[in-house]
Amino acid sequence: YLLLWKAIQEAKKRNCEIFNFWGIAPKNKPKHPWQGLTFFKKGFGGYQKDLIHAQDLPMGRRYWLNWMVETFRRIKRGYS
Repeated sequence: YLLLWKAIQEAKKRNCEIFNFWGIAPKNKPKHPWQGLTFFKKGFGGYQKDLIHAQDLPMGRRYWLNWMVETFRRIKRGYS
């Protein structure tokens, strides 16, 4: 939490108006692995802005294996 707090302080020092906490759990999935993280993030107040999530696009053959393994792990953990 300390690193996040320092990042928020630095953003305020630079007069930033928005601080992006990145993802939260979907509203319709109460058992999502990110529920605790979502509760923490919403504790800061502010507002939620829905954006398209970041995506990886493997450009070469050697990256496809890594992409497939990471996709499998993500689904297995319930992040789909």
